[in-house]
Amino acid sequence: MRFLRLMGVGWAIMATMPWMSAKEALAGVSDKWRHYDSPNFELISREDDYESRQLLWNLELLRAFFLERLQQMERIPLPVTIYYFNNERDFLAYVPERIRSAKRTAGFYVAMPDRGIVVLSPSWTEDFSRRLIYHEYIHHLSHIVGDNAPPWFSEGIAELFSTVSEESGELKFGDPVLSHVLDLREKKLIPLDQLFATDHTSSLYNESERAGMFYAESWVLLHYWYCGDLKLTPAQLKATRKFFDYIRSEGEKGNSAERRALFEQCLGLTYQQMTDEIERYVVNGGYRWYKTPCPKIAEKSTYRMRPLTRDEVREQLAGLDLSVNRSAASRLALLDLVGRNPKDYRALEILGADAQIDGDTEVARERWERAMAAGSTNPAVAQALAEIEHQAWLARFDLDFRLPNATAERIRGLLHRSIAYAPNQWRAYEILAWVEATADTPLAPEISLVEQHAKSMADPDRTVLAMAVIRARLKDFATARQLIGKLRRSPRNHVEILQECEALSAYIARHTDEEGDEAEPNPAGANESNQSPTSK
Repeated sequence: MRFLRLMGVGWAIMATMPWMSAKEALAGVSDKWRHYDSPNFELISREDDYESRQLLWNLELLRAFFLERLQQMERIPLPVTIYYFNNERDFLAYVPERIRSAKRTAGFYVAMPDRGIVVLSPSWTEDFSRRLIYHEYIHHLSHIVGDNAPPWFSEGIAELFSTVSEESGELKFGDPVLSHVLDLREKKLIPLDQLFATDHTSSLYNESERAGMFYAESWVLLHYWYCGDLKLTPAQLKATRKFFDYIRSEGEKGNSAERRALFEQCLGLTYQQMTDEIERYVVNGGYRWYKTPCPKIAEKSTYRMRPLTRDEVREQLAGLDLSVNRSAASRLALLDLVGRNPKDYRALEILGADAQIDGDTEVARERWERAMAAGSTNPAVAQALAEIEHQAWLARFDLDFRLPNATAERIRGLLHRSIAYAPNQWRAYEILAWVEATADTPLAPEISLVEQHAKSMADPDRTVLAMAVIRARLKDFATARQLIGKLRRSPRNHVEILQECEALSAYIARHTDEEGDEAEPNPAGANESNQSPTSK
């Protein structure tokens, strides 16, 4: 599942300081913590009110600017919880063991199935630490807008936005990163075909000596395109966006020949000409930055705040400890808590995520279903349950499969709950499309709902395939063929989808006669033997 691939930790490393292990299982428990809600974040803070609201303000600004500048919207629901400690000792007790060292850690981010988690120490506000925390949060934003970009773009865009800062009511964007500037001056550029083809297993990405140049060149390419004085015409700007749209859905294993052809068509330069441009950009050292009015966001004074009781703090910190360190003691504490209070949906959400990370889908399902029944409004949990059903019933392409009515209704219900909490997402609509493609009776309102949102998807091809299946099942073969043609022309060229298009074309041929007339309708109910987990 997507969140398992995303799972990772980023951290800001500061000046040297000995690490001291915490003496308590749950360090930092006190009645001095506060709970804050801003429009897009939940904050559990031990810092004072001013620092807490300022932190939320900064992250709200970064989020709004990123989405506005890239003309994106959130399409995958994943709430964010921030833990803000007021001393290093308590903070370090929750730093993942694999990054504990003799160096001082200022903060980190981790993506869990039920939420994204940001954990900060007081030193996160220092420039270097803030930039690395911003970098990791940009990865979170790239995920929730539906990007599936290769590493050079993912890392380059995170580096570019990591330097965003607020000054006198304006946002400053494009500050050069000194370490990248130095690498670019001292080292030879990586050939673009090699940079673009780098994946997460490549030595360019993983070896420390080479990774520095990989990050530097990824950054400077995007700095050139987003901040350079290119004076693009509207047509050129549109063409540039077309290339970036392709890259955002390319994944790690793109088509190198197609990528090169699209690059030259959209940007009007060969790889070598672009390399020459970047070399001149580096030598000239004219890294332009600019200021822009701050996006409109909710005022700091509107963020809701309430004190947390000591018991609530224990639960929050046990959840953090389990999510980050997989602590057995914290797992037992949360299990004991839900045993005493079965309606504690927050603990059930975290325990469900813990089970899912362990690969125990059935336990995850049971805990998340209890959380939803207890009143959880977490869209990621509702969607995770729908994903489990989707994987169980719709795991492979089978045009003769029919989803049992009760199962179809259950998945629809989960998806509608997730959509109600996060209406601009895309994954829920994609799953809904496949529910209707395989349901005993496709429902017109659900089909219409999918069609309304399909155009806003980062990578709509699988949803388009589902819509083609629906049209074929409804005997609208002309529209089904049009959609198949669209998929064959797609710049993404998903091999699996193209194979499924051929299977669908054969299905349509079987249901039409030689003159192209419609065949007799296939019974919608299918055989009972089909009504078991198989499908898409």
